[in-house]
Amino acid sequence: MYLRDTYPRERCSRLRGAQRGIGLVAAIFVITVMALISVGLSQLVVTGQQGYGYQVLSARAFLAAESGAQLAANQLMPPEGGGGSGCPLPNPPLPAEGSGGCEVRLACNQVGPLEVQGRLTTYYTLQSEGRCGSGKDLAIRRLTLRFQRPE
Repeated sequence: MYLRDTYPRERCSRLRGAQRGIGLVAAIFVITVMALISVGLSQLVVTGQQGYGYQVLSARAFLAAESGAQLAANQLMPPEGGGGSGCPLPNPPLPAEGSGGCEVRLACNQVGPLEVQGRLTTYYTLQSEGRCGSGKDLAIRRLTLRFQRPE
């Protein structure tokens, strides 16, 4: 009718005495594993943030190079027509507000005017280099444009 103890009380107390201290070791092990996991995750977050920063600098450098190339092409071939200026071109200053500390360097090579099929044509090779950042965080992007302008 009554449930009988399968283990006598003496035997239970001996088993409890043999297991003393295992909880402390298990807790230290779990804390150590959790600390290693948190350090690993924080390293992943830092690496991800640095990668994002490099992508932003790279995009800014590309856009600076593209802006410089467009400004130079506009000087060589003005939209309203006319002769425009020739090579060499000055490096265009970027506005301080939106440039993010970027700069543009231009190089221009002019061939001609040459007579092609009875018309005078001048050929240009324009290289625009956008630079953003400094030191280890420097991003450089280069664009090359080749075009011709009829005289």
